[in-house]
Amino acid sequence: GRGRAILISGEPGIGNSRLAHEFVNGLHGATTDVHVFEASPLQVDTAYFPIGDYLRRRCFEAPSLERDLGQWVDDLGPIFAGSLAFFRGLVAPDAQGQDTSQTEMDALAKGMPDIFKRLAQASGAQKIAVLLFEDVQWLDPTTLNALIKLLTNIDKRRVLVLMTARKGEVTADIEDLSSENLELAPLLEIDSRHLVESLASELDFWRNDYTNAILARAEGNPLILEELAANLRELTSQDTGAASLETPLALSASLEETIIARFDRLPDARPFHQCAAIIG
Repeated sequence: GRGRAILISGEPGIGNSRLAHEFVNGLHGATTDVHVFEASPLQVDTAYFPIGDYLRRRCFEAPSLERDLGQWVDDLGPIFAGSLAFFRGLVAPDAQGQDTSQTEMDALAKGMPDIFKRLAQASGAQKIAVLLFEDVQWLDPTTLNALIKLLTNIDKRRVLVLMTARKGEVTADIEDLSSENLELAPLLEIDSRHLVESLASELDFWRNDYTNAILARAEGNPLILEELAANLRELTSQDTGAASLETPLALSASLEETIIARFDRLPDARPFHQCAAIIG
């Protein structure tokens, strides 16, 4: 028992995901089972999308798909008996022959709301289950319902749940059921300056007004600090050289513009990101 659920929130780029992944990457594999579920803004209407994505990242692929996925389903317990075709469909949604029988649908209706609870229990008495849910503000309703069931009475479970979310975009249920809500604040100016200067430490031409301009634009956001510094570094590595940067006006006004500017300086990159933008 004595499970915990920690919600990490903040503005985009503030470091929610980085903090969560640094934590889980430092866990000892002999004592923990780590499971990572990632929501997507493009799949908010796709039932159980994070679970299908999780299974694909576990390399449940041909030719061992049936064996590995079958073992995973068996570990969830008898309530999921006969559900293999459904989970196979989550792994390969575009494959043919993935129809789910009525028997399977009946089992799923009973079992799926408890799938995360079952996954935590499957770790056994020797390991602690650690479940990381990325960007919970984009969870589809079915996955969100299963997560809420996991969080209910979590203190009686042997599990640690980490959740990341954008500030102000998570449901009240998730906030209320979390054992702790950790809201990340922007970096202090002294820490922001240290980060930028460490990224530019080997550049002889770097000037203090470059750092000041980056700090003013980024407002303590670590990702924007890194991207703006990288953008300015790349500008100075082009044929124009450092001499053209007499003012910090070369800095892009936003993170989006910065990333686009960096793409534009890569050989043959423009067609790629234009195509990606069209796809969405």
